[in-house]
Amino acid sequence: MVYKISPKEIFQAHSLIMHLGKDTALGKMYEGVESSWNEDKKEIRMRTEGAQLKVKDLKRYHIDYANEDKKNRLFEKLHKILEEH
Repeated sequence: MVYKISPKEIFQAHSLIMHLGKDTALGKMYEGVESSWNEDKKEIRMRTEGAQLKVKDLKRYHIDYANEDKKNRLFEKLHKILEEH
């Protein structure tokens, strides 16, 4: 299944991860997604194995990924987090 996500949903997922997640060296980890806030660049960063997402505002985001499956897996995990809460 192909998942799409809006920057607004990314901000919501980040907030949930930061509230519910366990501490890591960079931020918080919840349901296999690590999320952090980069103060210098004023951006949210989220990552899973093989995919990293960056968002600065409610209009756009940037994602780096090893392959399409890794990108879809990240989006799937974010949708799962949003659906559960």
